[in-house]
Amino acid sequence: MDDRDDIRSSISSVLPELPGSILNIVEETLQSLGVETIDDFQFVQEADLLCVLRPIQARKLVASWKHTSQGPGIQSQPDVNPSTSSSLLTSPTSSRSSLSPCPSPRIQLNADWVDRFESPTERFPEALMQCLERGKRPVPSLRREMIRIVATEMMKACPSPTKHASTEVAKKLVGKYPQSLKDVIEGEVVGTGYHSLVKQLQARIDNKKAACKPQE
Repeated sequence: MDDRDDIRSSISSVLPELPGSILNIVEETLQSLGVETIDDFQFVQEADLLCVLRPIQARKLVASWKHTSQGPGIQSQPDVNPSTSSSLLTSPTSSRSSLSPCPSPRIQLNADWVDRFESPTERFPEALMQCLERGKRPVPSLRREMIRIVATEMMKACPSPTKHASTEVAKKLVGKYPQSLKDVIEGEVVGTGYHSLVKQLQARIDNKKAACKPQE
């Protein structure tokens, strides 16, 4: 069994009643967060799953994964250096600057690019377009390819798209193909209906920015 099968099995073992279509979305969401093996489950938070699961379902998964990662009899959290924690809390400016640069004035002035942005559907794989046009949900591999293509095109228009930009782009896509892309659980729309797509787009963008950042 490979890592993807392990991840899928770990989800279905806790939520056996979860429909296959929702299971695919949960799996895709976890992958967009950077989960590659079941060992990564310990870093997943309940809030990360609320875009695709009901609160109780999300709590069940997170509780099960934390229990598994801690093992029997282990109650303590990983050691944290108090001085490090204190410095992080008291120095928000330095921490923020070390994580990501502030957007340049040029990017801020060109923020209206998102209003003119159109997702490059002409570059989507034929199998994906057939799903979208027929109102069917694409399999995870096709959804990932769509995320990759859209995120790449967004970064051509703006080197550092904001979460607001990802939200607007996701809203347009879901509005155009609601049956295929909207967040739905058991026939009911979850939240805005496009939150999972926003998170996946932003995760892809963040990963690409991190990969392009010069090593110090």
